[in-house]
Amino acid sequence: MKRILFTLIALAMAIPVFSQTREEKKLDDGTPYTLVTDANRLRGVEVNGKLIIPCQYQYISALGDVYQCEVEDAKFYFDSNGNQLFSLTKDHWVRPLTNKDKKTMFLVDDVSGKAGVLDLHGHMVLPYNYTYISLQQTPDGDFFEVSKHDNYQGAYTTNGEEVIPCQYDMVHYWNGYFAIQKDAYAGMCDPKGKVIVPADTYDHVTYLNHSIPYFLVGKGMYKGILDTQGKVLLPANRYNYASLMINGEFTVGLGDKGGICDASGNEKFISDEYTNIYYTERTGLPAYCYKKGQAGYVLKDFQGNVIEEEKPTVKRETKTDGGFTYVAVTDVTGLEGIETTSGKTLIPAKYSRIFYSDGTFSVYSEGGGYGLYDSKGKVLIEANRGYTLPITNLQKYYLVEKGNYSGIADLNGNEVIAPDRYQSIRQLDNGMFLVKKGNLYGVINKSGKEIMPVKYHKCDLYYDGHHYETQMNGLHGICDLQGREILPPQFTDISFSEKDKYNPFDTYYVKNGQKCGMYKSNGEILFPVESTSNCKINQLI
Repeated sequence: MKRILFTLIALAMAIPVFSQTREEKKLDDGTPYTLVTDANRLRGVEVNGKLIIPCQYQYISALGDVYQCEVEDAKFYFDSNGNQLFSLTKDHWVRPLTNKDKKTMFLVDDVSGKAGVLDLHGHMVLPYNYTYISLQQTPDGDFFEVSKHDNYQGAYTTNGEEVIPCQYDMVHYWNGYFAIQKDAYAGMCDPKGKVIVPADTYDHVTYLNHSIPYFLVGKGMYKGILDTQGKVLLPANRYNYASLMINGEFTVGLGDKGGICDASGNEKFISDEYTNIYYTERTGLPAYCYKKGQAGYVLKDFQGNVIEEEKPTVKRETKTDGGFTYVAVTDVTGLEGIETTSGKTLIPAKYSRIFYSDGTFSVYSEGGGYGLYDSKGKVLIEANRGYTLPITNLQKYYLVEKGNYSGIADLNGNEVIAPDRYQSIRQLDNGMFLVKKGNLYGVINKSGKEIMPVKYHKCDLYYDGHHYETQMNGLHGICDLQGREILPPQFTDISFSEKDKYNPFDTYYVKNGQKCGMYKSNGEILFPVESTSNCKINQLI
């Protein structure tokens, strides 16, 4: 009996006893607290010796200046005094947002991938209708920029009031205005959402906050000027360059010829000799400065008398980019070219601007647009096609752009996809091109043939090029590499299992809410989406 009693005592002593533990921590705002774990491994919070949150939670963490407390199927949120704010089910993910007035809100993602915003007490500020929400702090107040599953964007105040409806392809606060874009057209709204420049005419709209603020607009190769109420001051139908001067007149460029328009937009003169002409008072007298690019200038009064003159000179500057060394040349007319370090001409000095990138030179010719040379001086794309942005080097192709449209040229400079249909083109790892038209995506091949129709809200290549995953209104689908729709976009989640010794074929595991199903990679149903108890499917998703 004594031997049995001794054995029991020894076993009892050998079993570890879990006692209460305490860990000192701080909230994100620096407030100290003590994380208390009791004998049952449940956690609570103590501040200044007082237990403000009882030990009944499995996990507790700081989330901004509040406590996030979790149990098996729910999350509870408490302020720094231990007052409960709100609770959510476990399948929600919460991030704090703080505006410039230090007011705390919460960005919440639910299990379906939709995001919303709650205030400090859990009241809905923005409902779960968005795929993207960003808090922008601006001089005009704080705004939420949002995007829906259909890719349309809008803006709301932090009180949840609509500023700009979700009907644009792009909305972004910029320099006191909201830049908007719709179907390749750009526009502007004021901070209250009033449309100043409708998104139905111009390729680009830029707000220029100079001594006289104005909007610079672009339409193809032409530039124009609007006032900040949207009134046309100079129409975008003739000039390749335009700027509003402090005397209320306009300096304009017509190809490589500079000129002046009066305050009503009437053309006063165009010079055959000078590339840039503008109003100045730097000598104490009102005058026009006549320039030839960056080389030399002449100041003349309004009667044409010379006030001051700088003799032009040829300028050379040695540059090194990515290990490649060359000499940038500006001739006496202000036009640019490229030479080797030994003085050999690579690119003749006949361009307004030249940019080097990744072994090629993008050249710009006034009135013609952008072209391309290689690093040996060979012309790849002539600068007379009207391309409006520097040409980008892709894998075996070049991205070319006109206004807000993108296209593709091959390495010989031949245009294989004209920049007149798609707003964006991105080359995929399998050599195909992801294209966007309006707010919809599809896939085309190198000849411009549609592999997948441009009808999806999202589309991309997945699993090392195994298939395309599509989305419509937040629901997922699958297309094979030939563009055939294997699974229509009607599932809340899709995961993929490749062939292995346990699976004789590729398998898609799908989910709609809490219901699960299984498909072969050819779309054949293995288990319909109606089971809520298939453990294998539930574990894999």
